[in-house]
Amino acid sequence: MQYSRESIPLVLYPLQDHPKKCQYCQGEMVFEFQLVPTIISKLKLVTDPKLCARLEFGTVLVYTCRKSCWSTDTTLRIETVIMQTEVY
Repeated sequence: MQYSRESIPLVLYPLQDHPKKCQYCQGEMVFEFQLVPTIISKLKLVTDPKLCARLEFGTVLVYTCRKSCWSTDTTLRIETVIMQTEVY
C-alpha cells in the first residue's frame, strides 16, 4: 500500500479521467492511497474453499474529498476507487 495524500499515484498507464468533484460537497477530489499488487498474497476470498490468493489486479487508486467533508454525525461516505488491470 502506498499512502501519500495529494501526491501523484504510480499508475500502470495514464489515467484517462479521475474524479473531479466530491458528490457530497462538490469540493475537489484528491488522490489518497493506492493498493499495489504486492498485497495480493494477503487477499483471500472468504467464500473460497481453497485458502489461497486468487485475486488479481494491477493497481487500485482511492480518491477522497480534499475538504474531508464528513462530520461526526455522518455514518458513511462513499469514496471513489479506480482499478487499473495489467495489460498483457
